[in-house]
Order: sequence, then structure tokens, then C-alpha cells
Amino acid sequence: MDSYYKDDEQVDTFDDFIFEDITMTPESTDQNNNVLGTAPVNTPVEMLIDTTAEQKTGTVEEMIAADIAAGKIAPRLAFDQILAQIIATQYYQFPGTTVTVCCLTLQNGYNTTGVSACISEDNFNADIGKKIARDNAIQDIWMLEGYLLKEQLSSARTLDTIVGDMTVGAVGQLGCSSES
Repeated sequence: MDSYYKDDEQVDTFDDFIFEDITMTPESTDQNNNVLGTAPVNTPVEMLIDTTAEQKTGTVEEMIAADIAAGKIAPRLAFDQILAQIIATQYYQFPGTTVTVCCLTLQNGYNTTGVSACISEDNFNADIGKKIARDNAIQDIWMLEGYLLKEQLSSARTLDTIVGDMTVGAVGQLGCSSES
């Protein structure tokens, strides 16, 4: 059985260890100056979390499939799209360290990197280090591709607005009316 200590005294359960005596006053605010409210002393964290929203379970892939089945088909990125951007992968493990760097070269020539490091040399496994470094580099591609998609969607909306304004303006200049 695990032992837990709080203020140098052994406590019986993990809950006794983890929950602090915290009282919030009505004057407590977050960084946006929103009032946080009050909570009684020793309130478990679960009771402070808003549980009114529907809790989804399952893998991310299952949740995405459910969203698509529910008609949420707006443009989105897929893992295959992210992987398709990679044209080369290079690894470097610094001699005498557990630090591994992965450099991914993308189709447009841009490079993104991911890093991994192991705390203990005794636990170091080069293959695991490479996988973690590559996964970290792939996370950067998600951000880059997400920004690109959002920019494309924004530009398309802006173009639609400009074309729509030009069409309305042109109709007005011709002396036409939308009224029958």
C-alpha cells in the first residue's frame, strides 16, 4: 500500500493528500476579471468542474466519426493529410545524452523539429526516443496546417464578401432594382 504525506504527517488516503483547504472569496477573479465565486473548504475538484456538458467517451477517432455522422462536416484536418506533408525524416541523438531530435522536411521544404529526452540513462531506449521526438514534430505540423486551413477559409469568406459587395454595387450602378 502506498503512503501519502501531507505537511510531514502520514495521511490515510490519496484524497486526504490531494485536496487542499482552499476557500475562494466572491472577490476572487481570473485573469479576465471574471468573478470565480466561492467554494466550501475541502470541496473535491470534481465538484468544482462544470459537469452540465455532455461527457464524450471513446477514442478521438470514434468521437470524430460520431461528429461526422451527426452532420458536422465542416473542413477539418485528418492525420493522413498531416503525414502526407512529410517527405523526409532525420534523427540525431546527441552523444553522451538521452536527447533525441527529429527533423521532418515537409513538401514545401519547411523543416519542423521535435525533441525527446529521458531523465535516466538507465531507462533510455533510442527507438522510444525517436518515436517521441517524431510525434512532437508532427504536433507542429498540425498547428501549421491548422493555421493554413483557417487562413484559406478566412480568405474564401473575405473573397465571397468582396464579390458579393461588387455584385450588389454593380447592380445598383446599372439602375437595376431587386424589387419586382
